[in-house]
Amino acid sequence: MENLIEKTIGEIVAEDYRTAAVFESYGIDFCCNGNRSINVACEAKNINQGELMEKLNSSITVAHAGNSDYKFWPIDLLADYIEKNTTAM
Repeated sequence: MENLIEKTIGEIVAEDYRTAAVFESYGIDFCCNGNRSINVACEAKNINQGELMEKLNSSITVAHAGNSDYKFWPIDLLADYIEKNTTAM
């Protein structure tokens, strides 16, 4: 995923579900407030942007457990999968 800083939080999570766990660990709402930039979210929560970016990049570079292309999953299946896997982290 290229240049995270230029994307909204919602776009980042939509492109790679693994980033949802990082945002959730910082208390950043990526669903209802996903239209914000990382910059705005970090300022609102007083979060170190560099630290958040490092964790996001780490979550993205971790190898996929399988070869699933989540972009083609039905939305209800994808939502269930994200919910079950982000709460387990």
